[in-house]
Amino acid sequence: MDRKAHYAAVMWLDNSLLWRSEVLLYPQFRNGYSDIVFVASEEHAKGFPEDVIVAWPSVMTEGMLKIMNKEAIARQLDLSKLPLAHPWTMTDVLEKWEAFIELLRILDRSFHHSVMRQAEQEMYTFEAINNSRIRRWLAPGRLEKLNEIIKDKDISKHGLTWPVTEDDVRQKLEDVSNLVNPILMTRDEIDAIDSV
Repeated sequence: MDRKAHYAAVMWLDNSLLWRSEVLLYPQFRNGYSDIVFVASEEHAKGFPEDVIVAWPSVMTEGMLKIMNKEAIARQLDLSKLPLAHPWTMTDVLEKWEAFIELLRILDRSFHHSVMRQAEQEMYTFEAINNSRIRRWLAPGRLEKLNEIIKDKDISKHGLTWPVTEDDVRQKLEDVSNLVNPILMTRDEIDAIDSV
């Protein structure tokens, strides 16, 4: 599961825990989970066992893939020596993830950093990513379910007070997202928020 967690972080995949993917790199946040499964979208993330973390492409993932394909041509890479046929697809990212890890290993760090920089600057800014995460929190019923679950919990160390408002989501997105964790909530409570 460590390789999948690292991959989810590198590829900026969204996940069913509503945390940034890099949190999956820390084993304590994966306690109680047996696997990470990659699916095409959030809509495909339903119906998995409770002990499975489900991850899907984010806006940033899509931007990175688009730029990787463009950058490979611009750098005139010898595509015949790579483990996946070019152009690379989202199917490659999700279903051939081990081969995609090998591809990332072969491509040097400057390639990867260039792709990241371009994806952030030119196409999918941090603001766009946050707006996507904010929209998920403000989906009908999700914030209400969060407030129902945390009503009697001490959330002050997260810099928040009850009830968490839409303004809190917009201004303190990380703090709100960090409330959904296995230390503050039970698995059933986390699943209840995820199911909304």
